[in-house]
Amino acid sequence: MDRPYVGHERMKATEHQAGAGTAVGALGALGASGLGAGELFGAVLDAMADAVLIAETERRTLVYGNAAGHELLGRSRDELVGLPIAAIHPPADLPFVEGEFRQQAAGDKTVSLDIPVLRADGSIVACDVNSAPVVVGGETYLVGVFRRQPDRAAIERALRRSEAHHRDLFEHTPVPLIEVDVRRAEERLAELRRQGAGDLGALAGRPDELAQLRALVAVTMVNSAALRLLGLPDARPDTWQALSRLNRASDLTGPALLAMLDGAASFEAEGVLFALDGRPVRVFVQCTRVPGSAGAHGLLLSLTDVGPLRQAEERLAMLVERMPVGCIVTDADRKAVLWNPAAERIFGYSAAEALGKGPEDILVPPERLAELATVDAELRAGESVVRRVDASIAKDGRRLLCEWLTTPLFDRGGALAGTLSMVQDVTERQRAHEAAQASAERHRALLAVSQASHTSIEATAGVVLEQALGLTHGSAGLVATLDEDEAVCTVHAIVAPGRGVATAMSSLAVKDAGKLGECVRLRRPVVVNGGLGAESCMPPGHLAIERLLCVPLFDGERIVALGAVANKASDYTDADVGELTVLMEGMWRHLLLRRTSEQLARAQRIESLALLAGGIAHDFNNLLVGVFGNLSLAIEQTPPDSAVGALLANASQALARAQGLTRQLLTFSRGGAPVARPVDLEGVVRSTVRFALSGSTCRAVVTLAGTVPHVLADAAQLGQVVENLVINAEQAMAPGGTLRVHLGACELGPANPQSLAPGRYALARFTDQGPGIPPEQRVHLFEPFFTTKPGGTGLGLATAYSIAKRHGGAVTYDPDLGPGATFTIYLPAAASAPPPAAPEPVSRHRAGRILVMDDEPMVREVLGVVLPHLGHRVETVEGGAEAVAAYRRALAEGRRFDVVILDLTIPGGMGGLDTLAALRALDPEVVAVVSSGYSDDAVVADPGRFGFAAVLAKPFTVDAVSRVLAPLLAPPVAPGAPSPGR
Repeated sequence: MDRPYVGHERMKATEHQAGAGTAVGALGALGASGLGAGELFGAVLDAMADAVLIAETERRTLVYGNAAGHELLGRSRDELVGLPIAAIHPPADLPFVEGEFRQQAAGDKTVSLDIPVLRADGSIVACDVNSAPVVVGGETYLVGVFRRQPDRAAIERALRRSEAHHRDLFEHTPVPLIEVDVRRAEERLAELRRQGAGDLGALAGRPDELAQLRALVAVTMVNSAALRLLGLPDARPDTWQALSRLNRASDLTGPALLAMLDGAASFEAEGVLFALDGRPVRVFVQCTRVPGSAGAHGLLLSLTDVGPLRQAEERLAMLVERMPVGCIVTDADRKAVLWNPAAERIFGYSAAEALGKGPEDILVPPERLAELATVDAELRAGESVVRRVDASIAKDGRRLLCEWLTTPLFDRGGALAGTLSMVQDVTERQRAHEAAQASAERHRALLAVSQASHTSIEATAGVVLEQALGLTHGSAGLVATLDEDEAVCTVHAIVAPGRGVATAMSSLAVKDAGKLGECVRLRRPVVVNGGLGAESCMPPGHLAIERLLCVPLFDGERIVALGAVANKASDYTDADVGELTVLMEGMWRHLLLRRTSEQLARAQRIESLALLAGGIAHDFNNLLVGVFGNLSLAIEQTPPDSAVGALLANASQALARAQGLTRQLLTFSRGGAPVARPVDLEGVVRSTVRFALSGSTCRAVVTLAGTVPHVLADAAQLGQVVENLVINAEQAMAPGGTLRVHLGACELGPANPQSLAPGRYALARFTDQGPGIPPEQRVHLFEPFFTTKPGGTGLGLATAYSIAKRHGGAVTYDPDLGPGATFTIYLPAAASAPPPAAPEPVSRHRAGRILVMDDEPMVREVLGVVLPHLGHRVETVEGGAEAVAAYRRALAEGRRFDVVILDLTIPGGMGGLDTLAALRALDPEVVAVVSSGYSDDAVVADPGRFGFAAVLAKPFTVDAVSRVLAPLLAPPVAPGAPSPGR
């Protein structure tokens, strides 16, 4: 049936039709921006009193209805969507409706007409309909605004309510909104276009014209949220305009205005707006074209304060920038999109160099490329964090050990969009860990060496070698010592694969020792990481060597030992050098400590025995004085060819042996403090060796190593040491054996096996061809009375040890220097040669008056007989007080004594030193002789230093007394002749 149709132009005359046209225009704009363009427009449409229905022209079904549309049709939202157009109109009106539908779908036109609407309950509502087509995404939709046809007053009331609702919604929405009027700016733009300005983008380069456009924009409305954001005091138009003037220079208003005036439906950008107090506010602006008041077009600006968000982003960026660990973010293709300064420091690549590159491009060694796929697989499998410690390559080519903590980054669809990795360079930490492990192993090895219960260098070297091979991962090696001249290398422990540690001693010349000799010549470690083959770098007959490390062990300036390890699977490093050096030093300290402990224990035992031996020797000497004195008188008064003379001679020889034993006991126990003068060691050794071996079938070979320095020693006591060692060697060898005596010099460092003060020493080494000394006997060698020889006294080595010690030297047994027994004397070297020998004193003498002081009656009795026998007058006293009294009487009577003989030690009384001091107070010219079997100090060794003219050693013979007194009682000096003096 025909329906009245009223065109668009006719309907513009009425207010209702004008309002409907505006609504259709707004809905058209909504359609152009996409259905469901935002909560704001949805809220606005739902707030409209008119029903808004949108239908697809192709399927002729409804796709949208606002709240008023639901109420108009009596259907819910779900019932409305998909409802055919034919279902909302009475059947009688359908031909007309479908005709209009087709016409509007075919062209862009807006119509107004009266159409009845069929509700769900079957009732019909008369409506004024304003409709227009909208094309979105290539599809045409028909938007219709349906208004019931009530009376005029109801229409006006509804309109006012709608406007109030719209303003209230605008005012109270939490989103800051600003509405601006751009009508005057559009007029100015039209004028510019008439003047030929076709490209609005060119205005951006003309600040003056752009400023004119900005000045023509007026703020028409600002909601409460915008007031708060921009600091406006109230919602008055004058404050809005002030805000507009303030923001004319904003970085947002120019581009936004040009875009919108150029026909853009919307504009989005981030920038700064200025609050009324000039404060910059960073905002995100969404600008949309909307109908303005009085029909003028305006722009609606939706503001989002992004200041806090940007501050948070800046804090996050600062945190990433300042993180002490590397932070690397990659995208789905594993290309770096974030590279912080810590990553720059670790790997050396700047962010500009690293961004856009994958780990396989710059960081991952070729042998680890396959591992990257494994990491990705673990992340895709759901691992929240993948931790790994891997090798990485820095920009400069250095190999780093880095710890990576990688976590996956997923997009909203759950796909792996990238990774976040935190990385630390743990190279030094790993090295420290490895060093700590090596240190622990080293301490364990040193503990094993220090706990060795033996002192022989072979056994200790075996332990050191086992530990050294464990620390340096070798399979062969040796430990050897050098002689003082660094010419002979003696191997004490050697190991080869499958043979264990062998301690059979062998020697070879350093010059023939290959790399071992090179280590000595260079005086530093030797490392050879290459095939050495059959080169002689180990003892003859040893296995071939592929890699070798040899280190020297120093005692002061001298190399005393060598340690070598070989055949490690990989190259030897500086760490291996350090490990072997520490172990060799530990071995040396262990040997020194063990030997020092043994020497201390031996010294304590010797000291205890010395007290006993000294007491016995002292008393025995006093007894021998009587025997010797009387025997010598008897020999002088008996014809030598008589039977009694022969018996007396035999007795004298037996007493001489007893006197020698006593002398050794005294020397061992206390000895005289040596008068240390420069002594020709070579001369003493040669003469003493010759004398000691006279009549023996054994012979001696003396060799020199360079110039042998003189020594600071007492020549007599030094001769006794040499004699004891020669006799000891001669008794150990078979008839015809050879004693090799080596003379030389050496420098001893602060830590030396002899426990001597550092410095230069002369040495004399005595090596026999005997069987050597078993290890169980070596600890007792220098103890008194220890002997393995039938008829031996056990005092020879003990005496030599005691004398050398008092000279600041030592006598040592060296089991490592040969198959026989080797003893070495060390004595401090003298800085100068000895002075020329003094001429022998004149043997002629005169008779004199002699005063004798001795607490032993037998000594007084013997001297009381011997001295008159020699032509002297004698007076004897028991103690010092009696001697002083006798001397005082003699002076008073004018019969002064020519010589006084004073016993050095008188238990409980005034001894020789104190008595001499008292006598000098009476007579400064007193001539005194000290008499003693032994001394506690240096008086007997150097009597002149203490005021004595000579020494009369107990026991003595008549001849010994005569030799002592002769130079003191020289004949009277003739007038004019030089006086010999006292």
